[in-house]
Formats: sequence, structure tokens, C-alpha cells
Amino acid sequence: MTTRISRVSSTVSGRAAFVLLLLSFGTAAPAQVEGIGHGTAVVVLRSPKAIFAAVDSKLTIETSRDGVRTFESGTHCKVRRVGPYYSIIAGIAGTTNGFDAQDEVARSFRAGDDLAALANAVLQSLPKSLAPKLQELRASDPAFLSSSFGDAALNLTLLGRDRGVPRVFVDQFSVIADGMTIRVTGRAMSCPGDCPAANAGYFLGEHEATESAVRLNPSILLHPDEQQVEKLIHLEYASRPDVVGGPLSVIKVTPSADTVLLAGACTDGLSATRAE
Repeated sequence: MTTRISRVSSTVSGRAAFVLLLLSFGTAAPAQVEGIGHGTAVVVLRSPKAIFAAVDSKLTIETSRDGVRTFESGTHCKVRRVGPYYSIIAGIAGTTNGFDAQDEVARSFRAGDDLAALANAVLQSLPKSLAPKLQELRASDPAFLSSSFGDAALNLTLLGRDRGVPRVFVDQFSVIADGMTIRVTGRAMSCPGDCPAANAGYFLGEHEATESAVRLNPSILLHPDEQQVEKLIHLEYASRPDVVGGPLSVIKVTPSADTVLLAGACTDGLSATRAE
């Protein structure tokens, strides 16, 4: 499966904008089997008053053993608490030879870091740990790696309260294959910061149904709430049940507090206020 990413932004009545991101989801598979998971849906709605983020937990894992491909589905926690912030992953979550993206985020955090410092630290450290692991996988099975990754291989969405302001960062990483050499490069985008308006949406993974809904009713972005973010992501549940599904994780961030509304498949360190 080729990973790709698209980004579209537009302004609604001069006040709202949306950004669309499409990316496959990856994770580690059982030992001795190269594995790549794909399929995810993430919806993040951000206004100056609040951030609402929702992610599904279904993971479709593609594995290769002796050149034979197999597919299986399961659930996977895609959210982690990192200091006072949250990290939501889409892309290469882990590899069978020792890379774990969420562990990399946790290692990059230093007490007292603001969200920009954390995003920058991850931007600098993750390529150094990911590239050698992908290099090893490419050496063991070049065809499998080249068929499973595109230009944008991993996105990390970081969100939380930053000096009392709800803020979102997306660290986007690309895998570049030059012969047998693998390079990983990254860039960051943020809101407030890079977004063209104070209200914005980030849609990662399966996004066609979400994009259609927002294009038809862009005012959704003007007053985001938990009902809207859940309604949007459930459009992807209905549209792509083959790769989107499982328990839903929902995070709410305001200038004064952050709350896990639904923990979904996450059982470690996320205490939810609602039961699904």
C-alpha cells in the first residue's frame, strides 16, 4: 500500500480553515515478521476556545514472511499522554527491529518544555532513530518496504494547552529511498501559527467522507464540539469499515483544562469521563 499525504486549506468567511492530511497507519508485527499496519482516521478540530481530537483504534496489519504477504486486523491505542500534552500517531508506529514512535516522543520530552519545544525535539530526534531501522528492513526485504511507504510515512499530532492557548502541532516525516539508502526528513506545522485562520481542522488517514461533509458545511469549523468531532469521524467508520473501526478515543483541550472523554483502546494512563 502506498502511503500518501494531501493538504488543502481554505478560509471560511475569513475565520475558519481546514487542512486535510491522508496517511497510512503502521505498527510492529510479531517477531521475525516484517509488518506494516495501515488504515486510521483522525479528526482534530481547533478553535481558540477548545481542541477536540478523535481517533479510531482499528489497525490492519500487512506482514511479509519469506515473500508471502498476509493481512489481519486488530485494535491499537493511538494516543499517549506525554507530560502535559497528548501525542496521536498515524504512520509508522513501530518496527519489528526496535523502533517505537510514541517512545521516541516520550524520550524527546523534557520537563518544562512547551509544545513547540517538544515538536522541535521530536523533529530532530525521530529521523535519527527511524532511518537506521528502516534501512535494516529494506536490506532484508527491499520490495516490501518500497511497496508500503510513500513520501509521507509518519505524522505525529501533538496537542495541549500552551500558555493557556489550545494548540496543535503536526510533525510530518517523509521516507526517501535512494537505492538501498534510506533518509528520513521532517517538517512541522502548527495552529495557531501556520493555519490561515484561528479555527482549523486536521483530518488524517481515511478522510474522504469527512472532507465531503466539511466542504458541504464549512461552518462546522467555526464552533467545534465533541458531537461534531465524533460525527465526522463516524462518517469514516461507515464509509471505510474495512480499515476504520474499533473503540473511539476522544480528547478535549480548553484554555483551563484537558479531558479524556473516551479512552478507546487506550488502557494505560488515560482515564476517561465517558464510557463508550
